[in-house]
Formats: sequence, structure tokens, C-alpha cells
Amino acid sequence: MSTTDDAGRKRFFISYAGPDRLWAEWIGWQLEQAEHDVELDVWDWGPGENFVLRMDQALRSANQVLALFSASYFEQDRFTTDEWTSTIAIKEYGPRLVPVRIENLPRERFPAALRAMTTLDLFGLEEDQARRRLLELVEQPGHPASSPVFPGPGRSGVPRGLGPRLPGAGPQVWRVPARNASFAGRDSLLVEIREALTVSISGVVVLYGGGGFGKTQTAIEYAHRFASDYDAVWVIDAEQSELITGQLAALATELDVRAPVTDQTVTAHRALAELHKSERWLLVFDNAEDPAEIIDYLPGGRGHVLITSRNSAWAEAGTRIAVEVFTREESVRLLHNLVPRLSPSEAAHLAEILGDLPLALVQAAGVLASGVTVAQYERSLEAHATEVLSRGRPISYPASLAAATSLALERLAAARAGGETVIRACAYLASEPIPAAWFYASPRSAGEDLADALEALPAGVLKVSRAFEAITRYGLARIDRNELRLHRLTAAVIRDQTRAQRAAYQAVIAGLLVAAEPRTTDKPETWPDWAVLVPHVLSQDPATSPHDPLRLLATGVVRYLVSSGQTQTALPVAEHFYACWQEALGPDHATCLEISMQLAYVYQRLGLYAKSQRLNEDCLARCRRILGPDDPRTLKAATDLATDLYALGAAERACALNEETFRRSTEVLGENARSTLGVAYNFAIDLYTLGDLGTARAMVEEIHGRRREVLGVEHPDTLNSAGIMAGHLSESGQVEAARTLAEDTLEMCRRALGEDHPQTLLVARSLALYLRQLHETEEARRLEDETLERYRVVLGEEHPDTAAMAERVAVHRNEGGAGNGEAIDRKEAGREAWNHELMQLYRAFRLL
Repeated sequence: MSTTDDAGRKRFFISYAGPDRLWAEWIGWQLEQAEHDVELDVWDWGPGENFVLRMDQALRSANQVLALFSASYFEQDRFTTDEWTSTIAIKEYGPRLVPVRIENLPRERFPAALRAMTTLDLFGLEEDQARRRLLELVEQPGHPASSPVFPGPGRSGVPRGLGPRLPGAGPQVWRVPARNASFAGRDSLLVEIREALTVSISGVVVLYGGGGFGKTQTAIEYAHRFASDYDAVWVIDAEQSELITGQLAALATELDVRAPVTDQTVTAHRALAELHKSERWLLVFDNAEDPAEIIDYLPGGRGHVLITSRNSAWAEAGTRIAVEVFTREESVRLLHNLVPRLSPSEAAHLAEILGDLPLALVQAAGVLASGVTVAQYERSLEAHATEVLSRGRPISYPASLAAATSLALERLAAARAGGETVIRACAYLASEPIPAAWFYASPRSAGEDLADALEALPAGVLKVSRAFEAITRYGLARIDRNELRLHRLTAAVIRDQTRAQRAAYQAVIAGLLVAAEPRTTDKPETWPDWAVLVPHVLSQDPATSPHDPLRLLATGVVRYLVSSGQTQTALPVAEHFYACWQEALGPDHATCLEISMQLAYVYQRLGLYAKSQRLNEDCLARCRRILGPDDPRTLKAATDLATDLYALGAAERACALNEETFRRSTEVLGENARSTLGVAYNFAIDLYTLGDLGTARAMVEEIHGRRREVLGVEHPDTLNSAGIMAGHLSESGQVEAARTLAEDTLEMCRRALGEDHPQTLLVARSLALYLRQLHETEEARRLEDETLERYRVVLGEEHPDTAAMAERVAVHRNEGGAGNGEAIDRKEAGREAWNHELMQLYRAFRLL
């Protein structure tokens, strides 16, 4: 509970928005100098502490909560809302909330609950006036109210550096570009910069990022926003390092420390020496390129240095902070401010097109202000990226995005480090992270057809590393976590300028992608690699590619999508490839045969068995004619056709075809080959369906054992046969053992395949059945409801598995969900009903 001691000492908590931190520190300092206790998050709360708990404790222990009212304070999603509402809510402590206006914010912008409250207004006052008004609030005559005052010579005689200055009071020495009236967002970044400068041992912070990300504008905004915390703020254009000395010499003049000689170097070092022994100064090196050219100009001491650079290699200089693109909310807010006629959806769409890049957003706003529509702008950008991104340059930027990108490319080429070939090739990939490891692979891993194309890239670890260093130095891309990140608009400008070499670069990209292909699609551990690869493969439109290795890789993309449970996504991709290649290559082409089988597999997994059967019959005939009856692709086509026949009710024909395929596969591939085990498994379930239960169960048990040994316990095939094994346990009366095996299998499926994979859902469906057999009805109902919802999302309402699950749930709901299983026994005649359900499960496992 809050208290006031006998000497009138009070405890204050200061509630403020991040951009108003300087006000909070100034007020806190004044109150502490008046011998009161102040709790301020940036002073008192350490990293890793429970923020919500500390805030609650501070609110409850404070005599008064000073709420610093500003436009930022009442923005949505700030913790300040929780702070003032909690203060009002704790009524037993009296009227503790004290509104303090730090800017001229109209009461109409206050929340309704606060409009009637009297505010303490500190904005627009001289520092002495603001201090007196603040300390009158304490209502304790005799408390000191005169220190600290404005720091610096001639300011009430107080030594420089004593306490924070009143926000709004400017530095004596000042050379900073005008504040950008359109500056928006970046609140959290500015706070991060402030905190880094405050706690950094070196006092140096480097803002790095690509061209047009807003590094310079952020640095300028920081200088203006935190100006009152400094006696001297000086911005140096560091792009041409030979001009830095002259700018420091000008600073020496302002500091009144010029050398008696006219040598600028000597004078510049006088300025640095003065800064070193002082505090409360901010030096900004804007657009610095090479750390080696700046390091000798860092004064050291107790001031702050802020560096902006395209280059990220500043680790030895100080704390590095990456300047990212805007958040979508920041982009929309900026566009709305600059082009009010834009609807929220138009602004969001434009932000998406431009990848939330600040300079591009401002340039686009300038173009749209002339009456151009978003749709017209988008079409022009796609056709003429360089020309469009040259227009609308704001006066606050020295160059347009297109010009900045072109200059960086020229410098990269002049460095002769091999980076220009890498970055131009990357421009033809998708706007997704690009693994650096792709560029370290041997060109020969792409195959003979594409190896020559890869010779254009730098080869070997040292040369590739040198190329990457040059790319990051000129800010054309970033390399984080061993991934190269290239902004989509930078890529668009590069593509626009390399149209004549497009085919050559696409050959390079095809080679990179083929060389990066994971070794298989059926093992879940390779799926993360496939997930990274897929958008880049699809960005090349393999349907129209002249490179056969890339087309074959594209069929692997379809296999991966289906294997990983993304069958709905695979469908339009496979149909597009099939239609294009049938026309361009002919149905007998090897790539066409492969995509035909993959499309049929997609149809199978979606329950479209008639479509799948037609394709598989045609594929099998072509494979037998072109490849022969024992080719692995022929055997796969036969296996897939047998699955269609089984699904369509022709179990005897399916069984006969599987028996013949099993024999050939054993002879050609061996009994432990994955495809041999697969056709044997299908053959066993066919036998079960036709009534040969003993043979079928023995075969499944043997196959499951081999799969565990050959493929591993968490391979999708092994998990599938584990589902059948659990069913066999249930049939033999070992329901508890079936439940245990199903639970273990479900856990492995979730871990290896994911919560929404069709096989995971099928094992969950089987577990629900065993739970009902054990009369654990509530748990079974919960699992069934959850699984049905997932089926609907993953496979859609029309899929046979979704329909079967929905029917099962409906039956149990109609039965009223009797807790002891009596309703089920009564409704479905006991054992016969369970056997029927098991048979449906076996069928589902067989078709998966």
C-alpha cells in the first residue's frame, strides 16, 4: 500500500509512452532532487523481469501516478492504457492519477473517463517555470526546487552534464538537417537506439540496412526528438570520407576550439579532443561505407555516436541495429497521411507491392498525388521498374530508389569481387530468404546440362565469401543467419536493367536450384529444406522453362507438397505443369510421364479416384511401352493404379495387380526397398479385404518390422503400418494395448509430420475409436470434434476422410454420448459395428 513518511517524502510512478522518455526522465530527476522516491521503468526494471508484475507493484505502491499525456500516450495497444485505467480502478488509495500534459493535446483527444480531470501543463514553459509548477504538485513547502537547471556554460552556472534538461530546450551547438514533417512510425526503433546509446560501453550505435530503408531519416528524427539531452549535435555526411575532416573542423569552430593554424586535420582533432573530455554530445556519421575510414574519427568519452551505413560489418565499432522495412501498420499510416484519398485496403495493397520500403512508399505517394491510381502504378512498376522508381523522389532523400540502387550496383561491379553476378542472379529468385549454402555447392551437382551456367558464379569458399562481403558492404542485400535477403524492389530494378541477359541468369538460377534439391521427399527431416526451395523453384515458372533438370525438380516440388500434407496446394501446381508439358513436350516425354503420375497421386490423396484411375491407366500403358515392365517407374504406375481400383471397389483386380507388382519389385529392387515394402503392404490389406485375415495380419506384422528397421520408426510409412497394427490389437481384444500404440503413434506423427498432416489426423481418428471401446466417451468426443475441424481445414468438406469423420461424429452425437458406451452397443449391435469401423480405418490407411 502507498504511504507518505513523516518528512513528507512521497513515492511516484511515472506512466509515459516510449517517445516521451526524455520528459519522464526529466520529471523523475526533479522529483528525486526534491527527495522523493521515483519508480521509472528505464531506471529500475532490469532485462528479463516480469513487466506486468512490476507495473502492478509500482501502481499499487505509488502515492501518485504521473501520467504524461501526449498523442503517443493514447495510441492503441500501448501499456499506458493499462496503467491509467488500473490507477483509477484502485479506489482505496484515493485520487492518485495526476495528468501531466507535455504537449498541447486537446481534451477532445483524451479518453472520455479523463476529460473532466484537471491537468498539470508543462509544455511551452521555460525550464525554471516547469520545475516550479511540477514541485508545487508535491505540496510540501521548503523542498528544494532549483536544481538541476539547464546544463552548459551560461545556463544558471550549473556544470555541464548535471541531470536531464527539460525536453524542448535545444543544444547550443547544432547542425542537423530539418526535421521531416512526414516522418512516421519507428517509435520502438527510436527507443531501441536511445537505450543502446545509453547502455553501450562505447557509446556508438550503427544503424545498418539497404538503400531506402530510412536509416538517415531515423537518425535525423532521433537527433530532433532527443535534442534536449545534448549540448552539441553535429551531423556529418560520411559518404565521401575525405570530406569528414572539413566537417569536423567546422564543428571545432562552433565549439570555439579552433587550432591557431589553418590545417583542417589539426582543427578536426581539436574538435574530437574536446568531445572526448566532454559529455552531452551527439555525433552522427551519415552514409558511412567502410568502418576503417571512420574508426579514427570516433571521439570516445561520454558522448554518443550514431552511424548510418548500408554495410553491416561494424561489429567492432559499437552496437549494431538493423533498420528494417516498415510494419504494415506504419506503411498504411504514412500513405494515408501523404495521400488521404487512399482507402485502407488500397494503402495496404500498395504497401504489399512495395514491400513496406519507406523510400518507395514516399515516392509512390508523390506519384499517386498527381491522380495516378494504385492499379495503374502497379502495372507500370511491373513493366518499367527503374523508370517508376526514379519518380516522386522526396526532397529529404538525396537520390531516388532506382538511382541509389544503380549507384550501389556500379560500386559493386567496380569492386571486382564477383558480387555483381551473384546479386543479379538472386534478383531472378523469389522475394524470400536465399540460403548462402546454395552458392558454396559444387557446380557439378547441378548435372552436366547446367554446370556450365554455374561457372559464371564465384567458386570456392573464399571467393564466395568475398562476393557476399561486397554485396553487404554496398547495402544491396543483407546476410542474416546464413541467408541472403534481397528486397523485392531492389530485385525489380536489377531485373529491369538486365533484361538482355535474362536467359543467361535464369540458367544460372536453374543450376543453383537443381544443385540444392534435397535428396528425398518422403522423409520429414528434409521438409524444411524443401519449404525454403519451393518458392524459388515456382518463381522460375518451370512450366515454361527450357531446362529439363529444372522441370524434373518441379515434379519433386509436387511430391514434397503431397508428402508433407499440402495436397490442396499441390493440385493447381501439378495441373499447370501437366497442361503445359503435355502440349510442349508430348505425353511420352519422361518429364510428362513423371508429372502425370504425380498429378494422379494428387487426385488420389484428394479422393478423386476416377480421375486418378484414368491418368494411371494411361501412364501404366505408356511406361510399359516406353520403359518396359520392370522399370521402377512402371512398377510405381502399377501400384498407383491398384490403389485406384481398390478405392473404386474393385478389390480383386487391385489384389491381382499388386501381387504381380510385388513379385516384379522383389526381383528388380529387392525385398527391403521402400517401394517393395509399399506394394507388399497394399497387397496385404487387399487380402484382408477379401477375407484372408491370417495371411494379411502376418504380412503386415512382418512389413511393419522391416519398415522400422529399414526406414526408421518415425518414417511416414512406418507410422502408417503402426496404425494397422493397433487395429489388429483391437480386433484381438487387446484394446488397451491398441490405445497405447495409437497414442504413441499419434505423438510421433505430431512430432514428425505436424498436427495437421492427414496421417496424423487418421491416427487421431483411430485413437478415438479405441477410447470409445474403453468407454472413455468424453475424451473420444473431444478428440473426434478436434480432428473433424482439422479435416475440414486441411482436406475440405468434400474429401472422403472428412465425410467419414463427420458421419462418425454425427452418429455419436445422435446417440447422446452415453458415458458408459451402452448407447453405442445398443445402436450398432456391438462387435459387428466396431469391426465395420475398423475396416473403414484400414481402408483409409491403405489409401493414404
